[in-house]
Amino acid sequence: MAAGSRNSFKINEHFAPTFWADHDRHPYVASSFRDGSTRLHLGSFIALGCSVLLLGPSLETFRTGAGVSLGQIGILISAGSIGYLLGSVSCGRLLEHFHAHRMLGGGLLLVAAALAALTTVHSLTALIVLQTVVGFGGAMVDVTGNTVVLWTHKGGAVMNALHLAFGVGAVLGPIIVSRSLAWTGSLRGGYLLVAGTLAVLAVTVLLRPSPPNPHAVEDRGFPKGKGRLLLLAMLWFVTYAWVELGFQSWIFEYGAARGLDRLTRAALLGTAFLVAFSLGRLLAIPLAGRVSARQMMAGDVALCVAGLLVMLLGGRNAAAMWGGTILFGFGTASMFPSMLSMAEPVIPSTSSVTSTFLVGSGIGSIFLPRLIGELIQRRGPIAMPAMVLAGVVVNGGIVLAFDRSARRS
Repeated sequence: MAAGSRNSFKINEHFAPTFWADHDRHPYVASSFRDGSTRLHLGSFIALGCSVLLLGPSLETFRTGAGVSLGQIGILISAGSIGYLLGSVSCGRLLEHFHAHRMLGGGLLLVAAALAALTTVHSLTALIVLQTVVGFGGAMVDVTGNTVVLWTHKGGAVMNALHLAFGVGAVLGPIIVSRSLAWTGSLRGGYLLVAGTLAVLAVTVLLRPSPPNPHAVEDRGFPKGKGRLLLLAMLWFVTYAWVELGFQSWIFEYGAARGLDRLTRAALLGTAFLVAFSLGRLLAIPLAGRVSARQMMAGDVALCVAGLLVMLLGGRNAAAMWGGTILFGFGTASMFPSMLSMAEPVIPSTSSVTSTFLVGSGIGSIFLPRLIGELIQRRGPIAMPAMVLAGVVVNGGIVLAFDRSARRS
């Protein structure tokens, strides 16, 4: 069993579920956030979000340096996704044999080294390899961070805080790139700043004892008798990527096609979604300590449906576009951590289980948003909210099926 402090055991006991009706209702205790390991996990996710979002605003600089076309440089996005999938698949098994903080620190170091090297190469092949490493190391951090929070806090408020931390980093990443280009004319300063921060976090994590793995002996791997629940949960994460990334990826084009000014209002529509999404995750932290994850999920689905119906029925009405986007942003904010919190009491949170969930999310993020783009081209802008609404309906149906199977089990 991984080494852990006495405080880790106390936290684990304090948040232990009692019975199904209350299994996902966890007290919002401020002391959870004062724990040193928890703060490190949150800091790691800020750094993870920042490193993942560095790529988008850097593509043009990489394209110029490598002397390739815009279509060719776009392969770096796919390389990161492939690396993430490979990391998600392998990390679950690795985490069963290595201390959690070694995996977390190793992932942070891997991303730091790749980011530092990205500013020194000009070959497209080298860029692809390094971006794949960024995706692989990011998956190590993602799987380990989510798994450890489930081990020690059973999800709840801390899980919502973890995903808020990722969102904070995602906002910071493009800002760092733009400032680096504006002040120095290159990516090097910004990338080295992020890489150095990751390295410092990695060393700090590696020096701190790992929390104990509650499944270190009898429940490693995939839990027996939970195949149906595991499949339903994985499918939920596939459809979540369909819903959230499908909307986020195409809201700008939707607004422009509906008559909003492309340079200002359409761009601000995408910003409104991100702001609502971030505020929703912030509000979810205290709320998760007062209501169950099932209640959170029901509210999330209702908000998403309401927002998309407003957009569909409002047509070109600007107020309908803005209102629907904001409602949808709030609705999707806490869905991911709420599902993890719902699943934890009925599917033992082994690292293999958590990696399976994130593999589902990765699969959905690669294929489904692209399908929405093709439908927009064929059917017009209304295809976006219509397809996302279909995804929300499927997503809600999976939640109901999961809840019913969990009650039976």
